[in-house]
Amino acid sequence: MSETNPKFLSERLVEEYKRQQALFSAQPAIVQRFLEVQGKQIAEAIVEGESQVRFSLPDRIIYTIENMDQAALVTIPQNQRVHSVGNIMNRVRKLELYKQLRHSLTELEQSPDRAIAVATSMLRYAAVMHMVSNMLPAGRTVVYKNTDEDEAIPFIPESDELEPESAITAATYAIAEEGGAE
Repeated sequence: MSETNPKFLSERLVEEYKRQQALFSAQPAIVQRFLEVQGKQIAEAIVEGESQVRFSLPDRIIYTIENMDQAALVTIPQNQRVHSVGNIMNRVRKLELYKQLRHSLTELEQSPDRAIAVATSMLRYAAVMHMVSNMLPAGRTVVYKNTDEDEAIPFIPESDELEPESAITAATYAIAEEGGAE
């Protein structure tokens, strides 16, 4: 089967999802919460169009070490935990954070230090899970547009002018405020 075949790609993605889910579930609860908070921070920076995002890898993770059959708790060195992607000049240059973040995460996932690579893959998983579980709209269909020829899967939602305005922010309701200085 060809790698461009949608069925093959779908099967591969499901397999990778299950692997990441199992790896994430094997972590202590405190590490899971840490990764969820960092993933949320990354996801919201991407969606809100921020020019920079800072994130940290956990201090320790559990994974199966090569040449061993059982999982071990491995510490990630302090000097390799904190990362920053993007800067204020990127907004001026119109560089999109998600592209820089994708590059940085890919580099970290290819680290010769397996603990850093595994922690980064779980961080990416946590960010995606936050987007899917907490940021995607529920109960309505969303159509995504493909904006970049580098991306195989469209991810930016098309705007829908026919969608009704939110009742919370509509000017016809008493709770809507204009010109508030909060």
